[in-house]
Amino acid sequence: MLWKSGNIELRIWPLDHCPPHVTAICRADAWTARFEFSMVTDAVSLWDVKPLRHAPTLTVLNRLAKQIHRRRLDCRSAWWQMQQTVCLDHAPVRKPRGTGDVLLAAPGGTGTGLIVKGSGIYAPGQGVQARVNWGTSVTTEWLKEV
Repeated sequence: MLWKSGNIELRIWPLDHCPPHVTAICRADAWTARFEFSMVTDAVSLWDVKPLRHAPTLTVLNRLAKQIHRRRLDCRSAWWQMQQTVCLDHAPVRKPRGTGDVLLAAPGGTGTGLIVKGSGIYAPGQGVQARVNWGTSVTTEWLKEV
């Protein structure tokens, strides 16, 4: 268990699958909610709630999403420790002119490079390191942690 929020447990399960996510479990009210988070950016979003007939209020869901956002570094570390993947295989990246930064392309966008499958690692405090195929070369790059 990552932490508790009242009677709600927030967990990452050992056999979870991509994308990185935290599961909120409320046994008292018989619901679960999954929140997707990024290993690189500060994005956190509600993935699903089951069963919908027992769904909590939006206030509760927003509170949980804010907690996950505040603790995103802990969530990333826990995900990496359990899953050993950053879930960024073939993700598009770009390198803005005049900077040494390598950034994920916007969701649905295109980049000038692609992360090589299975090459990503997570280093707390530093971010994600991965091999990037730029079309003419493959280099190892750090994606800036936000």
